[in-house]
Amino acid sequence: MRRMEDKIRRLYTQILATDKDEELRPMLVELSDALHRHIEGIRARLGNYPFVVERRVRNGDSPLRTATQQEAVNPTNAKTKTGRTTPDPKRVVAN
Repeated sequence: MRRMEDKIRRLYTQILATDKDEELRPMLVELSDALHRHIEGIRARLGNYPFVVERRVRNGDSPLRTATQQEAVNPTNAKTKTGRTTPDPKRVVAN
């Protein structure tokens, strides 16, 4: 994995240093291929990574939603009103 990252860095450096368009195209193709292989390698490693399954999901219960998620699902239950309010004469500050 480290060698692939080194190759990608080397290709980036070469691409940035190149002024000729005819030399640039093959390097871009090689960089694209190297990035693709690197991403596929990461995906393969991640596919074998042991994830911990949350207990509530294992038991068939759905995880609890946070207040923000519940408000997003049902915006009428939001605590903050966005409508206009009338000013309170007791709180008006005179200039």
